Amino acid sequence: MGPKKKSAEKKASGKKSGKKKGGKSGSGLPNEKMTKEQLEEKIKQMQAQMEQEVKERNSFQLEYDKIQSFCEMTKKQLEEKKTDLRNRDKDLEAAAERHQAEIMMYDQKLRHLLQEQQTAIGELKTERVVVIKVMEDEHTEVERKLQRDRLKLKANMNEQELSYQNLLKNLKLTHNKETTKLRTKFEDKVRVIEATYEKKMQIQREEKDLRRKVELHETEQKKNFHISMLIKNQEKAFSDFRSYYSEITLGSFNQMNLLKDQRAEMKMKEEAAEKEMADVQKENQRLIETLKEVTQEVAELQKQLTDYHKDKALLKEKKADLKARDAELKDQKLENEVMKQRIIMMKQKNDDLQQKFSKAIQEVQQKNSFKNLLLERKMSTLTHTMEKKGGHSNVCNGNDATKWDIRHKVWDYMESKELASFPRPVHHRIPNFKGAQGACGKLVDFEFFTKCTEVKVDPDKPLEGARLAALQAGKTLLVPTPRLRTGLFNRIVPPQRASKEDLRVCSTSQGVKEFSVPVGLDSRVHMDLVVVGSVAVSEKGYRIGKGEGFADMEYAMMVSMGAVNESTVVVTIVHDCQVVDIPEGLTESHDLTVDYILTPSRIIKTECKIPKPQGIIWSK
Repeated sequence: MGPKKKSAEKKASGKKSGKKKGGKSGSGLPNEKMTKEQLEEKIKQMQAQMEQEVKERNSFQLEYDKIQSFCEMTKKQLEEKKTDLRNRDKDLEAAAERHQAEIMMYDQKLRHLLQEQQTAIGELKTERVVVIKVMEDEHTEVERKLQRDRLKLKANMNEQELSYQNLLKNLKLTHNKETTKLRTKFEDKVRVIEATYEKKMQIQREEKDLRRKVELHETEQKKNFHISMLIKNQEKAFSDFRSYYSEITLGSFNQMNLLKDQRAEMKMKEEAAEKEMADVQKENQRLIETLKEVTQEVAELQKQLTDYHKDKALLKEKKADLKARDAELKDQKLENEVMKQRIIMMKQKNDDLQQKFSKAIQEVQQKNSFKNLLLERKMSTLTHTMEKKGGHSNVCNGNDATKWDIRHKVWDYMESKELASFPRPVHHRIPNFKGAQGACGKLVDFEFFTKCTEVKVDPDKPLEGARLAALQAGKTLLVPTPRLRTGLFNRIVPPQRASKEDLRVCSTSQGVKEFSVPVGLDSRVHMDLVVVGSVAVSEKGYRIGKGEGFADMEYAMMVSMGAVNESTVVVTIVHDCQVVDIPEGLTESHDLTVDYILTPSRIIKTECKIPKPQGIIWSK
């Protein structure tokens, strides 16, 4: 009612000031100097102002009546509350006496419970030591078997690689065989062509030899005939000359001219015979050159025939080798089939072991959840008792706050201040907050992010930006399986030439399901960087999750696998309001601490001195 009274006082003061100024017009002239029109206009204004003030007075009167009625009702309620309070004080005094007796009884029960708890803890520790020893022996034996199986599988893979190499050789042999067939086919054609042209060449050679012999014989006959004719002519001429010489005294000069003419004619015939002889020699030389060319072709064909015989012998050897290879290939196929069956059996055994391991983890988690529930109920009962005994109830602040108190305080604060994003409400989740993408983007500025090759990022919604940054940087992304239902991790290797949209899809929870490959406990992985979600975290590096313990258990399992070591950096990404004071006593040996905290506005290096989990603590 306070603001209404103030507004009423302001309006009343406004009325008084209006009355004081009523003697003058809006222009500052006195009423005596105004014209009739100005006075009428002023009267209308004053009438409107009076109507407005009457309305305001009526509303103020109604408010005053309401206030009076509320005041009377409040006084009556106050009297009733005072009477009730006096009665409660009397009841409280009686209850305090009863409560004192109950406290003594509860103290006695608490001592008994503590004694029983110590006894049960001792028994559980003894049982735990025995169970751990048995499980260590079993896991050692299983690990040895898996190592032997791994070596066998490696040997089988080598054998398969050899078989594939043999198969490749066989394919090459098949190719060579086809090539040989084609070569044989064309060689047959060549032989047919060679035989055809060899016959033609033989016929041509015989014809040329016969023609050459005939021409030589004709030339020889012509030469002999010409020589005999010359001899006869010489003898005749000599006899004629002799008779002429003997009859020289009897012959005349004309006879001598006749002999000269005959001699000149004989010379001309001899020159013609020599010219014809030169033509015959040229033709003979041409035939000799043709014979040389044909002889060279025959030598080349004989060389090809020799190569063919060599290839034929090599083909026979390759055929025999191919038959032996075929037999070896059949044996290798049989062995390969046997090894495939063994691999299938080993995979089934491995799946069975993983299922047993998952069941054991679930049983331990159920036991831990049940124990935590009992302890929380006992704690809440004791806290309630201490509140009644001590008269104070501040559970969310100071050293008396529990993890669940801090979680609910953070969840309630983020919901009330609208700091959370989808999915809502954030209770019992790793909260997705506004500005998560910007906080995740700071991860790429660190040197350890640039140097790392494999990054483990939790599947929570606020860490989607961290998963996208890892994929865009070409890192191998490992995402834990939600609640360890189907294995330990899912691996995503960024595809080559993948677009930003493809990588964004891969970074979502649905993309992790569709495009990842499961990674088992026996896989060889090493993580240089671990990014986890948190509900609350302190600047000292103490972390509180959503209460199910999966992040702590995953890290402990990675330590047992050798996937992380002391150099592995642990980063959490939260909103600024999630950075709170966490008592050191709330952090236990199985709780995971962080090295860096990224928020939308801050980067915090924790320098945490509490060591991280060194393995699975089955008793927790």
